[in-house]
Amino acid sequence: ILRVPAGTHDLVAEMLGYNRKSVTGVTVDSGSTLSMDVSLDVQAIEMESITISAEREQGSTAFLMDQRASSVSMMDAVGAAEISRSPASDAAAVAQRMTGVTVADGKYVFVRGLGGRYSQTALNGSPLPSPEPEKEVVPLDLFPAGFMESLTTQKSYTPDRPADFSGGSVQIKTKDFPDRFTVKLGMSSSFNSMSQFQDGFIRYDGGNRDWLGLDDGTRDLPGSASNLLGDIKDGGRLPSDPANRIAVAEALRQAQLSFAPAFESTPLNRSFDASVGSRFDVLRDGEFGFFLAGTYSDSYKRQDSEVERKWRSSAFNEETADLATPNVDYTFQRGTRSVSWGAVSNLTFKPTPSQKLSFRATVNLNTDDE
Repeated sequence: ILRVPAGTHDLVAEMLGYNRKSVTGVTVDSGSTLSMDVSLDVQAIEMESITISAEREQGSTAFLMDQRASSVSMMDAVGAAEISRSPASDAAAVAQRMTGVTVADGKYVFVRGLGGRYSQTALNGSPLPSPEPEKEVVPLDLFPAGFMESLTTQKSYTPDRPADFSGGSVQIKTKDFPDRFTVKLGMSSSFNSMSQFQDGFIRYDGGNRDWLGLDDGTRDLPGSASNLLGDIKDGGRLPSDPANRIAVAEALRQAQLSFAPAFESTPLNRSFDASVGSRFDVLRDGEFGFFLAGTYSDSYKRQDSEVERKWRSSAFNEETADLATPNVDYTFQRGTRSVSWGAVSNLTFKPTPSQKLSFRATVNLNTDDE
């Protein structure tokens, strides 16, 4: 005990679980150091109860097994503990290891072998729209595995699911934030011996932002042609007046839009991904955390001798079906560049252990330039 004034004092020693003891008449001289040993007797503490409460970790194996056993529907689930032990890098790779799930093109998940129109995907309870105009299914390679708390597939309908679910539902739940500062960078490539580095990949001169899957205006119609055609969103079509059709053709010719095909060697497919997340202690019992992840993919596909066959209407007549022959065969040579990128983010603030504010956002873009 520091800075005790000289003189005679009473010393009281007490500690939880021990009897209190008082020592009287302790003399302290000025400028000296006094050492004293005090022994305390053990005392039992009587309490009505001790209550310890904590939020259950929903990504643990025990929690998911209990959820699976008590569920009234057919379901399967993988939690953060199992995901951390697997080499999977995204949600699609995690789903591929689950029973009754098929992954197409490395990103599209089908449950029970049914098509995309029968599947539904939700992120943290919110249904996800598909970025594909002609597909219902959502690409799952956007979501990094390291920030997933659980991935659940439900194979039978229950009233709490959206009405557009009939074949299978994929539910992704992300962590509020990682336990510690985390940064991950990834790069991958793929090679097809029938496509990559083969001459004959057909292409045309595009814009400067094609690598992002965005047009920079290179493909825009000339203003004069747009005025004659009208807005395609409003049903604009080629004018019926021959003079106006000639004017449209002349405007397109003068614009010198370069869509002439050229041939080159098929480039190598490539993809990149990155993620970062962390947490901080704020206020007295509060926490703040975030994670941000993004993916980018640029792939090329070359197809030779693709045939589209047209038949005469007589081919569908029972009397002449045996004599039916194709009317014409169209042979195509096709080169497709597919660019996709996306990002997912989560900001979470917990002022107290029982309160939470979260902001979640996701963006995804898929394009095919053919």
